[in-house]
Amino acid sequence: MSHARMLRSAKFVAAAVLACACAWPAELPSPETVRAQLRTVAVIPLATPGDLPNREQVQQRMEQAIETRLAAAGISVIPAAEMRALRDKVRTALGGYYDPRTGDVDQPRADAFDEHVSSEFRRLHPADAWLYSRIEPRRALAERAYAAWDGVRESTTGKEGFLEKVFGAPAVIGALDALSLHVVLLTPNGEPLYGRYGALQLLEYFEVTGTGGGTRYVPVAPDAILADPAREQRAIALTLEPLLLDPAQQEAAKAANEQAWKQIPPVAKGQPPPPSPAVDRAAFLAAYRRVAVAIPDLPELPTRAAVRDRYAAALAVGLAQAGFVVVPPSEYAAVWEPIYAASGGFYDPMTGELRADKRMAALREAFSKLGGESPVDLVFLPQVVVRAARIESGKARWDGATQDLYKGGALFDKSRSFGGTLPALSLELRAVDAEVREVFLGRGGIELLVRFKSGSLLSGGTFEDIPEADWLTDPSRDAKAVERALGSLLAAP
Repeated sequence: MSHARMLRSAKFVAAAVLACACAWPAELPSPETVRAQLRTVAVIPLATPGDLPNREQVQQRMEQAIETRLAAAGISVIPAAEMRALRDKVRTALGGYYDPRTGDVDQPRADAFDEHVSSEFRRLHPADAWLYSRIEPRRALAERAYAAWDGVRESTTGKEGFLEKVFGAPAVIGALDALSLHVVLLTPNGEPLYGRYGALQLLEYFEVTGTGGGTRYVPVAPDAILADPAREQRAIALTLEPLLLDPAQQEAAKAANEQAWKQIPPVAKGQPPPPSPAVDRAAFLAAYRRVAVAIPDLPELPTRAAVRDRYAAALAVGLAQAGFVVVPPSEYAAVWEPIYAASGGFYDPMTGELRADKRMAALREAFSKLGGESPVDLVFLPQVVVRAARIESGKARWDGATQDLYKGGALFDKSRSFGGTLPALSLELRAVDAEVREVFLGRGGIELLVRFKSGSLLSGGTFEDIPEADWLTDPSRDAKAVERALGSLLAAP
């Protein structure tokens, strides 16, 4: 799965409980109490990351499995197809609720959509509860041979034999990217009744390299992401059996589940991403000399406008230092802004996804209008994205950046025992030519999105999220990110 899309997904996942603007109570009723109240349950369509492979097939398969579980427990089921059809009808009438200029949710329109859909669904389909489900990115605690998260323990290396697992694993503690199923049961008025996570699969493995015990990280094969129905059934059992089965039934199912789940093989490994090829600077400058810089695409932050101006300035300086003739921002804006205004924005108001075809058409028009005596050869398209920083010996490394996890002395540095990945921000810089072909891609690390807190003498330490208000607040990092993103396009010092 793409880390470049994670930032938008993270905001989506972090919204109120599974798209319900309800307060999560300190204590939920017992599953037995909730189960006794359930006669009819409406299944809400499964929410998934937008770039999930075979998304529609996964949704259909898991929704049907959830509905089957509920029906087997004697509960009348309103299938997910009913809510999906109603949402599509209302969304078409409203014209969508994503801002076509940014892809962000237009909150007033989204609130109106939710209110109308919920009211109409309650009228058409009376139910005791609504069951929401979502596939969410998770962090699996990985310690040497095993990673544990949301009810499951699996090999950190993707190996099956016990000896291979134990002796073939690196001596590191950290986290690996994973996916889980999150299920929440709400009353039709949005009051939480029940919630559980159930592990689905790891998205990467540790791999020991060389005789020195070095570690690298290998992603799973793209076609192995949510391709095993047995893993889906396991996640559904982990999330729903505590609700649907009484304690005696759960105990009886436990042994059978353990035996069945032991037969689930590790997810197939993919290939580590290849290093970015070096660019022949001399040849590149000979082919492309006069360039423009598009408005940087940034996450929705309180300081977005100021950060955008900072990065536009840093990019203009960096490209000039690389030997390009940079079109003044005012000249490019005079051409681009009318084109952009006429386009109405490049994001689909129905889905919030980037309409690449609209953006490319606008870029072609901009190239043609920037022609004449001094045509523009390239447009650089900057974007701040979320990437995975790898932890190695107390340092986080990603996209040319290195950041110490702990600032104290080595004697008290607990971060050196950690491995895995951490979320970080990078500047992603693409360049397209007059035919709107991508001719350059570079990334430069900016900063981590978490900080390490060293524990006491008897504890190892933890990581905590850095508040969004503190993202991208250090201007001293701008030029370094640009330098890293330009890479071999810069002349050697």
